[in-house]
Parts: sequence; structure tokens; C-alpha cells
Amino acid sequence: MATMAPGPARALAAKVFDAVERATAAGIGLDANLSNWAVHDGRPLYIDVSTPMLRDAAGHHRLDSELFVSTMPLLLRGLVRRYFVKDLLDRYYIPRSVFENLLGDLPNSSLKQLTIPLLEDVNRRISTPLTHAQIESYRREDRLTWGLIRWSPRLERSWRHRARDRNPPHLIPSHFRDAGDA
Repeated sequence: MATMAPGPARALAAKVFDAVERATAAGIGLDANLSNWAVHDGRPLYIDVSTPMLRDAAGHHRLDSELFVSTMPLLLRGLVRRYFVKDLLDRYYIPRSVFENLLGDLPNSSLKQLTIPLLEDVNRRISTPLTHAQIESYRREDRLTWGLIRWSPRLERSWRHRARDRNPPHLIPSHFRDAGDA
């Protein structure tokens, strides 16, 4: 999409938006960032292997969030479980929140120039319009959240080193590449 003219890029994005609406209407949650899609025969195909997110009949998340929580430092796991996991996962079932995430992620996919046109397209689909300021605020919050997530294994590694614990519960990469390092 980064190399497409605005018109065709918006038309392709509209197909992704349609898929988001169908999935969320069916009770399926998804991380619809454009980097999670491929195009085959002019149709978008969802390729994110960690989702879609599903709920059982009682509305409980079927995604084993403990896989993600277990990578956090031991001292933070209870807080993350109690205050973040449910709200974080619930966002992916609400079209407005899914679109907010998608639009906030556009700069990460070299698509910042599409933010305003796609925001206009999204706002025609949702009852409570999003503003550019909300998208930017979401982007800052998301960047801070993921920065904390990337920082937390380093915190645990440092704590374990000081405690002389040489057997961490999982492998921790020694370096996380920032988007600018790629």
C-alpha cells in the first residue's frame, strides 16, 4: 500500500475494513493492523497467526493470555493480569477500537500519509467518530505500552542477575530492535 496511489490504497483498505466489520460482528477479535494482511487475487487475507481471538459461550477469552503474561517480570504479572489483559483483549472485538489501533499503526507500516484519508473512511462506518488527536494519543499510549513490555524482560534479567539466579523461566533476548533499527 505504501507504493499505491491514494485511491487504490483506500479501496484496498475498505476491503480490510469490511473484513473487520464481519469478524467483529461474528464475535471474533482481531489485530487488524495492515501489516497483518496480505493480498491475493485482489482480496485481503488475514495472516496474523497469534489471532483471531475467540471467546467461549460465557464470553471468556479462549486465547491463553498466560503465554504473554509469563514473559513479564514476576513482580508485574499480577498487575498485568488484573488491570491490563482483559481490557487489552476486549478492544479487539469492538470495531471502533480495532480501527483506532489500525490507524494508529499506519506510521509503523510507512503509511502515515494515509492516516487522514483512512480516518475519514473509518468515520463513515462507526457511530462515534474518531479524531486525528485520538489516533495520535492512541499511538503514543501504544508506543509507551510496548516500550514497557520490551523493557520488562531486561528488568527481570537484571533482577535475576543480582539475585544470582542463573535459571530464568524463559529465554530473554539480549536486544530488542526498535522500529528505527530495522
